[in-house]
Amino acid sequence: MWRTVKIQSCLVIVIWVVCILYSLPLLLTGQITYSVNNQICQIPLRLSLPMIYVTVIIYMIPNSGILGFYIKLTRYVHQISLRTVGNHTLFHARRELKLVKRTFILSNTLIVLGLPYMIFVLMSFFTPPPKYHFRIAYICADISVLLVVIIGYCFTPNIKTIIRKKFTRSTPVEPMTIRFTAATYGRTITAN
Repeated sequence: MWRTVKIQSCLVIVIWVVCILYSLPLLLTGQITYSVNNQICQIPLRLSLPMIYVTVIIYMIPNSGILGFYIKLTRYVHQISLRTVGNHTLFHARRELKLVKRTFILSNTLIVLGLPYMIFVLMSFFTPPPKYHFRIAYICADISVLLVVIIGYCFTPNIKTIIRKKFTRSTPVEPMTIRFTAATYGRTITAN
C-alpha cells in the first residue's frame, strides 16, 4: 500500500512541509545569529527553548521513531518465523527487516559521530563552549557523512561486488591446449 506513487509523493511533500515549518520559528524570532569564531550562522549554544526545540526535532524524534520501528518489525519477523505462514510473506518480512536494520545502523553511525556536537550543546547549558567548538564538531560530522556513504556502498550488493572486482582484478590465465590431429602424427619437425 505505501509503495504506491501517490503515497510516496505525499510522504515527500510532508517531509518538505515539516522541514520548512521546523525552521520558521527560529527564523521569525531571530534566534539564528552569526558566530564570528566559527564563521557560521547558527543558534547560540546556551540553555534556551530554541536549542531544546532543535535537539528534539533533529535527534530525538527521528531516532526514536527508527528505533521503535526496528523493534516492532524485529518482533513481527520473529513471530512470523514461529508460525506457519507462506514463504512469500516471510521472505518479504525478512527483506524489510534487513532494510530497517541498515537504516538503524546508518542512523546510529550518525548519532555516535554526532556526539561531539551534542556534548558541546550540553556543555553550553552550564558553561560557555570552547572558542572553536563548531569546527571541532564539524570534523566529526564530515567523517560521519563519509562513513555513511561507505556503509551505504557496503550494504548495496551490486556496488559491493563491483568494488571488489576493481580491487582484486587479476589477469586471467588461460590454459594452453595442444591439439593433435591425424596430420601432425606423421610429420617430423626438423630444425635448420
